Amino acid sequence: MEALYIEDNPIEQRLISLYMADMSIKLHLAGNGSDGLAIACKVLPAFIMMDMVIPDMDGETLLKLLKEDRQLQDIPVIIMTADLLIDKKVDVFGLGATGCLIKPVSKSDIAGILRQLF
Repeated sequence: MEALYIEDNPIEQRLISLYMADMSIKLHLAGNGSDGLAIACKVLPAFIMMDMVIPDMDGETLLKLLKEDRQLQDIPVIIMTADLLIDKKVDVFGLGATGCLIKPVSKSDIAGILRQLF
């Protein structure tokens, strides 16, 4: 199984990379929205995890672009954010997100969502 993580923080990237390796999931990393969109189109991952605050476009815009693309629209997207008030700012589920986790995220948090999805 392959996944994509769109996150600009290298510490978060490394942590999630370790979690995915422990779960035998091949992880692709993108540090901004444009790269994330390009990698998603190329790889067609089983699922996408993304932060809402990333360079070059906001997470809301990226989520809309992912869900408007015919080849990407059915890929589950898990929002991973440190913003406890995300539901006050953006309705991520209304935009098409499958799940939302509040950072810091544990391996068991991700595994729980993946069990529901797959």
